[in-house]
Amino acid sequence: MISIADQEALEQRADNLGVAGFNGFEFVLVDTDTAGGSATLGVHFHNDNHLDAVVADGRPARDMFSVVGGHRVRGGVDAGDVQVEAISKPVQGVLELTVAPIGDYSTYTLKVGGIDDVDMSGDPVLGGFDPVLSAIDFKFRPGCFNLCAPNRPETREAPSQPVIDYLAKDYDSFRHVMMTAMERRIPGWEPTSEADFTQVLISQVAAAADELSDFQDRVMNEAYLTRARNRVSLARHARLVDYHVHQGNQAETVLAMKVVSGHDARFDDSSGESLTFWAGNPEFDEQAVVFVPADSVVSNDDRVDYWLSDILNEIALYSWSDSQVGLRAGATEADLAMPSQAAADRLVALVTEERSPGEPPWVTRLLIEELLNPATGRQVGRDPTKRQLLELTGEARKFRDPVTGAWYVRVTWREENQLTRDYCFIADVASGQVTGVSAFRGNLVDVAQGRVEQVFFSAPVPPPRTALPLVSGGRLINPRDFEETRKWGTLCRLPPDHRLLYRKTLPRSEEVPVSTLRVEVTDPEEGIWDGSTGTFTPGATPPNRIRPSTAPDGTEVWVDWEEEISLIFREENDEVFAVETDELRRSRIRFGNGRSGRLLPDRAVVRCTYQVGDGLSGNVGADTITHFKRGSGPETAISHCWNPFDVSSGRAEEPSSEVVRNAPEAYRSRQLRAVTLSDYVDRVEELDGVSRAHAAYHWTGSWRTVRVTIDPVGTEELEDGLRDEALQYLDAVRLIGEDLEIRSPVLMPLDIRVTLCARSDIWPEDLRAELERELSDEYTADGRRGFFQPDRWTFGQPVHASNLLGRIHGVTGVDHVVSLTMARWGWVPTDTDKIEPGDNEIISVRNDPDHMERGMISLDIQGGRG
Repeated sequence: MISIADQEALEQRADNLGVAGFNGFEFVLVDTDTAGGSATLGVHFHNDNHLDAVVADGRPARDMFSVVGGHRVRGGVDAGDVQVEAISKPVQGVLELTVAPIGDYSTYTLKVGGIDDVDMSGDPVLGGFDPVLSAIDFKFRPGCFNLCAPNRPETREAPSQPVIDYLAKDYDSFRHVMMTAMERRIPGWEPTSEADFTQVLISQVAAAADELSDFQDRVMNEAYLTRARNRVSLARHARLVDYHVHQGNQAETVLAMKVVSGHDARFDDSSGESLTFWAGNPEFDEQAVVFVPADSVVSNDDRVDYWLSDILNEIALYSWSDSQVGLRAGATEADLAMPSQAAADRLVALVTEERSPGEPPWVTRLLIEELLNPATGRQVGRDPTKRQLLELTGEARKFRDPVTGAWYVRVTWREENQLTRDYCFIADVASGQVTGVSAFRGNLVDVAQGRVEQVFFSAPVPPPRTALPLVSGGRLINPRDFEETRKWGTLCRLPPDHRLLYRKTLPRSEEVPVSTLRVEVTDPEEGIWDGSTGTFTPGATPPNRIRPSTAPDGTEVWVDWEEEISLIFREENDEVFAVETDELRRSRIRFGNGRSGRLLPDRAVVRCTYQVGDGLSGNVGADTITHFKRGSGPETAISHCWNPFDVSSGRAEEPSSEVVRNAPEAYRSRQLRAVTLSDYVDRVEELDGVSRAHAAYHWTGSWRTVRVTIDPVGTEELEDGLRDEALQYLDAVRLIGEDLEIRSPVLMPLDIRVTLCARSDIWPEDLRAELERELSDEYTADGRRGFFQPDRWTFGQPVHASNLLGRIHGVTGVDHVVSLTMARWGWVPTDTDKIEPGDNEIISVRNDPDHMERGMISLDIQGGRG
């Protein structure tokens, strides 16, 4: 009998033989180096029991111990067979048996008793020996190596296997295979009616096999980027090469509002229910796009408060007794007319005073827009696109006109937000003087597209379900159970009809997509709330009750968990979660498993607040978002609202085909390290405040330094904040051993002299004013950049005489140019085709008589009307 032995149990049985009064074989040592063609077997037993009785027994040795097996020389009792001839006296549990003749290379078995000696129970007749340990295998040639006969196990005929058609992959092929098998196993069987039980069973099995086969194919395809169909798989593959799949993003814009006269409105509700706006009328249009304040679902620490005031509805420019009728393009400050000293104090406080250390002031921006047509003084014909958002510097001072006694406030805005067009505030028309042609507005609120939804999740409660419903804001909320808890974390699926919106990020970039989801988790056990220290101590709660932690005053205690793109490499106590959105826009929240991210507490309650919608639907035209909810909150003080600019920031999700095409090659488009000089330039130009940049190597005496020269947007002065930001940005990618130095641009002032003739019907002074504006470093009256506006020029860009002549000839009233000479400032101007600055130089022509060293252009106008 061939059996499978448990060696450990067998050794334990052998150790207990002596106590039970039995004995058995332990091992055999074979010695074939003896004379006379015999061998000596040193048989070691587990103990000394019954060995003396064996020697004292008078029977022949071959009847006491027998040898069986062998191929060429068999073991047995016949002449010439291998058998035991003599037995020596036992010495410390060892018997020496003389065996003759010496066998072949195969395996023999030494047994207790004769070959055929067994009693009725199957035990050897030689009593006192354990039947399990009464036989042992040995070889006469223990060192025979490759000449030994192999121990071949007993073989049997393989059972018949069913015929498997590996080409069967769909319903029809599976059904055909099973019908063929039925015909082979049941002779005479034929398919009959489709309603036959056998046919129905075959159809059901074929359908199940078809689904399993498709599932196997889909699972195998998800392992490869080029064949994956699941968007979650594509996102995980792309992250391996530092490519983040763009999930689309919500549209964002700024709203201007008017407040009812004599009212102020402050709102800071983070629930998103205090203010809701629509592009379209929600009463008649179910597809009206919803907008809410941009901070509606963020945590309380990140929320921005807004203060709306009637004095910010419409602010006029202080005209100094109608002597200042407008603002030129390029202006960065303005005097705002105030109706009283109290209003001036109020505006200064809103612009300059901080709510608390580190927090921004209430009013950080102003909107300037044209309200009337300057030519007619009416709304008809006004330019609806003549609007600009101005970021204030936080500086504001009140003054009083010593002549009229009127109060005004002087405010300034950032250099890069300088006016791009002329704005008229007072116009003289046929009917007389018209005021309010343009105005400033300060009631501005950032809004983001998306309806705010809230969903609760809780751990499932075993039957009977006696869980208490959640109470939130006076509403009873029935929580949804956790979708599933696996070894790699807990999943919570958002409702399938809720299309989760993501915040604004750039597509095909290294920006990690961030959803609008805010997740708060509370311990399900009630406890003691210490208001002085802000700590919550959990207490005992019946196991079948689910309710959030509450302070003694009834307020709920929630803890914000942070969103991460992945839970890999997170610590076991990190309160984080990840969001995954599939190709059907269904989203699920993944929590940690206690090793990568914290495991959700037992019977925890999860509150999810987020925005839903379609990013592209939020792209609407200007003056479209005009409806809002009226209720008992701050919206009651608002008379109406509108969006001054077109909304175009909403984006659709990145198609899967683009992910497959772009992800493997994304690393080529943007280096994550700066190796060459162009790498330094490319990286620093990614910053918002940088227009152009130039990089060069310089030896400082000890090591090589990369000197990066930055041309800021809209100005020639490099601010300390932008300098520090650029240094920190480049320090993360620079090569080891290279130092960094950030410098302001080197300006190359020019001396340009132009002699031209004016047409006979043009006044020379009018033409001079028009040419100076056209060739200035500011903006023209119609909002175009002047020829020497800083953003038109960059490092090493030459000035061609032909381009300058073309700009001059484009001015109405110029007949022809007599001569054009130019040179660096301080050099003698010559008739040259172009001026080329150095690699780190930018040309400058300020045309300011007080600062001629910054570049001048002299106009000698001849002819004209005079």
